[in-house]
Amino acid sequence: MFFFFGYKLLLVLAAAVVGAFAARHRTRLRKAEYALEADVEALGRVAPGGTPGSALEVPSTAVVEGRATALPCHVCGEVALKVEEHSAREVDGERLRVVRVSCTSCGAEREVFVRVVTAAS
Repeated sequence: MFFFFGYKLLLVLAAAVVGAFAARHRTRLRKAEYALEADVEALGRVAPGGTPGSALEVPSTAVVEGRATALPCHVCGEVALKVEEHSAREVDGERLRVVRVSCTSCGAEREVFVRVVTAAS
């Protein structure tokens, strides 16, 4: 009978150790996931059109969305972007078009900055 209770105690202790290890492992995974998300966001910022300083240049507003969706996804590399929102925003005294796109393959989202450059008369 003592052997049976000792066996149960051993199982309870083993479960507690495994549970503690699993919780620590989940915490590490969560931290790694947050770091990966930050890296993915950084990739979107260094890609063409990722910041106001690296805005894509187009000749007219009619081609803004077409140009933004023709870019490859900054995460998976597929050319499968769709427009979620298109707006005009003033950044550092300059009017830019901002197109929020998402990838239909992997779901990654980013903003694409576009500058409309008109030819001087």
